[in-house]
Amino acid sequence: MDGRDGGIHREVDAITAALFRAQGEAGVAHLYLTDRRAFDRRMERGRQHFFGPPTGAHAAYLRAKGIID
Repeated sequence: MDGRDGGIHREVDAITAALFRAQGEAGVAHLYLTDRRAFDRRMERGRQHFFGPPTGAHAAYLRAKGIID
């Protein structure tokens, strides 16, 4: 990764957080910027509400990242 990549990611993160804020989700924007694992866990819980628990390789990936138990 060269020195420019970090800047690109920060810019994309700032845009994403701004979109959350524009939708009235300031708390989610803050979580997105300050605690990505907690953000990911919250998003996964929402995904599971509609689609059920993950299986197979996807579940293994989420466990390895600490997103699910």
